[in-house]
Amino acid sequence: MVQRELTDEQWIKIAPHLPTPPRSRKGGPTPRANRDCFEGLLWILRTGARWKDVPDCFPSGSTCWRRLRDWDRIGAWEAAWLAFVDELGARDRSLWEVVFADAMFTPAKKGATASVRPSAAEGTKLVVVGSGQSVPLALTVASASPSATRVLEPTLDKLCGARRSGS
Repeated sequence: MVQRELTDEQWIKIAPHLPTPPRSRKGGPTPRANRDCFEGLLWILRTGARWKDVPDCFPSGSTCWRRLRDWDRIGAWEAAWLAFVDELGARDRSLWEVVFADAMFTPAKKGATASVRPSAAEGTKLVVVGSGQSVPLALTVASASPSATRVLEPTLDKLCGARRSGS
């Protein structure tokens, strides 16, 4: 039995944004349910544990990780986030009355290499635009090299897209 972090009501809102993986043409086992994998991801986020330490009540850590990767590749997280911003904006017009921006820098861990991007070894910059109610409305993750002001412009472009979507 999988431990549930989400209520059924919460899952009903998330589920439409996560496509079910197709069955293999070669047969094999039926893919694990999206909710079970999502709950496994939540367990990882809550505990900070390693993928290999996912308890047996969830799909394996590698299954949860692959599902996370696949959902990221198709843009499922952004689609879900925009849908939630739309819903919040429809409920509360004041969501857009006060908006703030902030940036943070996270240095790379010891021993990091610049294999992905030339500046990746320096660290990561995160720029977030949020509402006065602390709802994240747009965010950009970039290498540490550009200044926060240079990363702010693409973040504001995302904000405008979310605003048009949720007017």
